[in-house]
Amino acid sequence: MTTDGLSWPPLLIAALAIACVLLGGWGALRLRRWWRRRALARRMRHARRREASAHAWLERQGFTVLDRQATRGATLL
Repeated sequence: MTTDGLSWPPLLIAALAIACVLLGGWGALRLRRWWRRRALARRMRHARRREASAHAWLERQGFTVLDRQATRGATLL
Protein backbone atom coordinates (compact mmCIF):
# COMPACT_ATOMS: atom_id res chain seq x y z
CA MET A 1 0.00 0.00 0.00
CA THR A 2 1.09 3.51 -0.65
CA THR A 3 1.03 6.21 1.98
CA ASP A 4 -2.19 7.80 0.70
CA GLY A 5 -4.18 4.59 1.02
CA LEU A 6 -4.27 3.63 -2.67
CA SER A 7 -2.78 0.36 -3.83
CA TRP A 8 -1.73 -0.81 -7.26
CA PRO A 9 -3.31 -4.08 -8.39
CA PRO A 10 -0.68 -6.75 -9.13
CA LEU A 11 -2.20 -7.38 -12.56
CA LEU A 12 -1.77 -3.72 -13.51
CA ILE A 13 1.85 -3.77 -12.34
CA ALA A 14 2.50 -6.92 -14.38
CA ALA A 15 0.83 -5.40 -17.46
CA LEU A 16 2.92 -2.24 -17.12
CA ALA A 17 6.09 -4.29 -16.72
CA ILE A 18 5.31 -6.34 -19.83
CA ALA A 19 4.49 -3.18 -21.78
CA CYS A 20 7.80 -1.62 -20.72
CA VAL A 21 9.74 -4.72 -21.75
CA LEU A 22 8.01 -4.84 -25.14
CA LEU A 23 8.48 -1.13 -25.74
CA GLY A 24 12.14 -1.36 -24.72
CA GLY A 25 12.71 -4.33 -27.04
CA TRP A 26 11.05 -2.53 -29.93
CA GLY A 27 13.18 0.56 -29.29
CA ALA A 28 16.35 -1.52 -29.11
CA LEU A 29 15.56 -3.18 -32.44
CA ARG A 30 14.88 0.19 -34.07
CA LEU A 31 18.12 1.59 -32.68
CA ARG A 32 20.06 -1.44 -33.92
CA ARG A 33 18.56 -1.12 -37.39
CA TRP A 34 19.35 2.60 -37.52
CA TRP A 35 22.94 1.98 -36.38
CA ARG A 36 23.52 -0.74 -38.98
CA ARG A 37 22.12 1.41 -41.79
CA ARG A 38 24.33 4.30 -40.67
CA ALA A 39 27.41 2.07 -40.67
CA LEU A 40 26.55 0.70 -44.12
CA ALA A 41 26.08 4.20 -45.52
CA ARG A 42 29.44 5.24 -44.08
CA ARG A 43 31.12 2.18 -45.61
CA MET A 44 29.54 2.84 -49.02
CA ARG A 45 30.57 6.50 -48.93
CA HIS A 46 34.14 5.44 -48.15
CA ALA A 47 34.07 2.87 -50.98
CA ARG A 48 32.83 5.44 -53.52
CA ARG A 49 35.61 7.85 -52.59
CA ARG A 50 38.26 5.13 -52.80
CA GLU A 51 36.97 3.92 -56.14
CA ALA A 52 37.14 7.45 -57.54
CA SER A 53 40.70 7.87 -56.30
CA ALA A 54 41.66 4.46 -57.75
CA HIS A 55 40.18 5.50 -61.09
CA ALA A 56 42.25 8.69 -61.11
CA TRP A 57 45.39 6.82 -60.01
CA LEU A 58 45.02 4.22 -62.76
CA GLU A 59 44.64 6.90 -65.40
CA ARG A 60 47.71 8.73 -64.09
CA GLN A 61 49.64 5.46 -64.41
CA GLY A 62 48.65 5.18 -68.07
CA PHE A 63 45.79 2.70 -67.85
CA THR A 64 42.49 3.21 -69.61
CA VAL A 65 39.47 2.56 -67.45
CA LEU A 66 36.78 1.13 -69.69
CA ASP A 67 33.84 1.21 -67.32
CA ARG A 68 33.00 1.95 -63.72
CA GLN A 69 31.56 -0.55 -61.28
CA ALA A 70 27.81 -0.93 -61.42
CA THR A 71 25.98 1.06 -58.75
CA ARG A 72 22.96 -1.19 -58.48
CA GLY A 73 21.95 -2.00 -54.94
CA ALA A 74 21.80 -5.51 -53.60
CA THR A 75 18.44 -7.26 -53.55
CA LEU A 76 17.32 -10.36 -51.76
CA LEU A 77 15.51 -11.98 -54.68
